[in-house]
Amino acid sequence: MKTIKMKKYVKLSLLTFIVGLLGSSVTMHAHAQRVVVTPRTVVVTKHSPRVVKRTYYHAPRYGYVVTKAPGRTTVVRYGGTVYHYHRGIYYVQRPGGFVVVHPSIGLRIRVLPTGYSRIVVAGTPYFYFYGVFYRSVANTEEYIVVKPPVGIIVDAIPEGYKIEHINNSKYLVLNDVCYEEIKTDLYKDGIGYKVVELN
Repeated sequence: MKTIKMKKYVKLSLLTFIVGLLGSSVTMHAHAQRVVVTPRTVVVTKHSPRVVKRTYYHAPRYGYVVTKAPGRTTVVRYGGTVYHYHRGIYYVQRPGGFVVVHPSIGLRIRVLPTGYSRIVVAGTPYFYFYGVFYRSVANTEEYIVVKPPVGIIVDAIPEGYKIEHINNSKYLVLNDVCYEEIKTDLYKDGIGYKVVELN
């Protein structure tokens, strides 16, 4: 009888130990999840400047210098400047390499870059990619680089912008264009960048 009771006691003790161990493991796991999730919540915020990179994450920032132009570039000449055009990004040769630049207003191309956005403002369609705005040229198959209209909203701007604080408001300035980060239902993450004119 004592032997049977002892076996039951051992089994009960072992079962209690296992349950306790599992409970401790679950508690530790839950605690670990809380520790991991909290910083993610802090980092991934809708108003973080990091969202600017969401569309152009793998693209070089404006002003970046590469030792040689990417392969298979298209040479575009305009206003005395020779541009090397590759996948929607323009490079100009300077001492030390090729610099990522914004093309001059008036430059024309025949094919829009893959991934461009079509945005209609007051009935006029604009085509946007990597901080550059285009419009189609009437009676041609070309697209011309234009200054964006005030009020147009884009989903992202590439890196290389400057941050300016004016009257307690933050603005992003890129290629002489001023953007204001706004909340909008136009894009899935609820954030857009509106072209504004500062007096």
